Amino acid sequence: MSHNNANILDEFEPIHSLGQGAFAKVFQMKSKNDDKHYAVKWISCTTKKSIKYAKREIAILQEFNSDGIVSYFDHYEKIRPGKHWKNMNKIGLNQLCSERDDLKDFIENNQTLKEFDSESTASRKYAYIVTKYQPTLKDWLIENNKSFDAISMQIRKHWLKEIISLLSNNRACSINFSLHDFLIDMDLKLKIDAVELFWIPTDPSGFQFAVIAAEILLNIPDDINREDVLKDIQAEKIPDFIENDLEVVTFFKSIFETKTLNLSGFLEHEFLHDLPDICPSSFFANTSIFTKPLPSDYEINLIEDELRSIRNDLTEAGLNEFENYNSKLMQKYIFLKSFPEHNQGFVRGQNLFLVKCRYDHLIYQLRRVSSPISEETFTSGFSESYDKWFSKVKETWIERSPKQWVQLYDFINRRIEKIVRIKMLLATYLLPNEENNGIDNIDENQPVNQANKFNSEIFIVMEVGNGTLESWLSNETNLQNRPMNKMKDWIRQLSETIAYIHGKKIMHRDLKPANIFFKQSNEEFPPILIGDFGLARHLDDDIDKQTITSPRRKSDKLTTNIGTGYMSPEQRENEPYNLKVDIFALGLIATELIIPFRTVMEKSNVFENLRAGEVPKIFEDYEEAAEFLLLLTSKNPDDRPNADQVLAHSFLTNRD
Repeated sequence: MSHNNANILDEFEPIHSLGQGAFAKVFQMKSKNDDKHYAVKWISCTTKKSIKYAKREIAILQEFNSDGIVSYFDHYEKIRPGKHWKNMNKIGLNQLCSERDDLKDFIENNQTLKEFDSESTASRKYAYIVTKYQPTLKDWLIENNKSFDAISMQIRKHWLKEIISLLSNNRACSINFSLHDFLIDMDLKLKIDAVELFWIPTDPSGFQFAVIAAEILLNIPDDINREDVLKDIQAEKIPDFIENDLEVVTFFKSIFETKTLNLSGFLEHEFLHDLPDICPSSFFANTSIFTKPLPSDYEINLIEDELRSIRNDLTEAGLNEFENYNSKLMQKYIFLKSFPEHNQGFVRGQNLFLVKCRYDHLIYQLRRVSSPISEETFTSGFSESYDKWFSKVKETWIERSPKQWVQLYDFINRRIEKIVRIKMLLATYLLPNEENNGIDNIDENQPVNQANKFNSEIFIVMEVGNGTLESWLSNETNLQNRPMNKMKDWIRQLSETIAYIHGKKIMHRDLKPANIFFKQSNEEFPPILIGDFGLARHLDDDIDKQTITSPRRKSDKLTTNIGTGYMSPEQRENEPYNLKVDIFALGLIATELIIPFRTVMEKSNVFENLRAGEVPKIFEDYEEAAEFLLLLTSKNPDDRPNADQVLAHSFLTNRD
């Protein structure tokens, strides 16, 4: 089935990335219809040729009906005006490159980082507080910034009374508290951010309370600067636009007259008298603050991808000390987002982050404080029960960290935020459902410059595997974990599937462990599947001999250097080739299954020996398999068996 100009995100929820190749990226996604997981291959086509290749892959997948091939289910197509996409792509890619270049330069050229030693480098004490991620009073005011009818004013007075009650009934309130410090609980009651528990106990001064009251109560006209109004309130000046509201004016004059504010006395103030105990729930029926927007799985996956990439940069720069530094923050939490507007407090060095716990996979807010707080003072602040007034604390700890490590942690996170924001902006280009035609209606014969007016985003929905053979080979490096009968069975499965593919007159051209997947199964050695037919090609009738060397357009000749490290000698030399390239790749994969190579270099040397027609010395230790492997990897393709002959070979038929 084809969904022309359909939106894949209408029906699937991205879970995480499964990998990226030269031409496409593959995501694991959950269907919103059946809740099952699928592998979705995203191909971005910007030329007539790339559209043609994507269509060819879909057509090939639709031909198959084999237990040894990753199942095809569906595909979606989205046409974009090429000019807009090209501009967005150019801007986005330039920004991404700029951010990554800055980060790479910071990592490679910062002398302080190069001299970093976790044992000897000067360190600093940091306190961490992890709490539930809740909407703040500031969030509510932003969402309802134009709501000042009678009911809204009652609610605003209610919030103000809640603040007075909170600050007059406990000993710990910051001298510089803000609307960000007041969290709205599910019962519509306010609670104080738990981080305030260990700040210096003090009563807020009158003018600070007046500013809080002004932000909650005043409907500031659009043509008046908000900051100027708050400065007037600080200077104990009544703004002109409220002079006629005697009730509000009287309340603010009462605040101005009280230099050291007796908060509890204001609970009985006439302005706040006879209010309901809780806010009318009907007012919140359409509000979104209780479903405070969280990063999507797709966005979190982008963040994790960027972290993996940065780890590689650190390793290449020889800064393994940073990656291996033992920090509870890094071990337990993944940084998602920072809140710079919250990083203002009585104690210098506060930072508020949104994080994801690696263990329960839930999202929390984490406060880091770099001030010199004694551990005794810090822990005692949370030892008593303040559930009535304060937000619930998940955990707290203090750790001493090298300043350079914290510097790099913050720099990396700022870059990741920018990079992911750019990627998400580009991703939203897929969301609108404009009226347009699918790629099946694009004329393949139209000039390339005409085809380039379109950008096709093609999504192929397939069966999701349970890991790749590449990962298995990397993990299972001991010979005892590779029983010969099981390895033969996998080679036999591959051979049967290749015989089926070749029987369809199709050549894969990119067989490698990364494109071989395990079927979802509880077996120790599960069935294997061949996937990724992006480079696959149909052949004509005489499939064993065909090499297509007749004069045609260059792009039609099978002499293009396509493939990977599993290429045959004829592919490597850009010579004509046929189905036997898949047999050569099968031989290399079989070699890797039977021989657990100790290093990448050892494997590479053996593969080069085979391409050169030489017998690798290590084959002396594998006499049973050597003749079979050498036959499949014969330098001359005419000397290689076809897939049916591979299956009939005594090495595979002998099941002992």
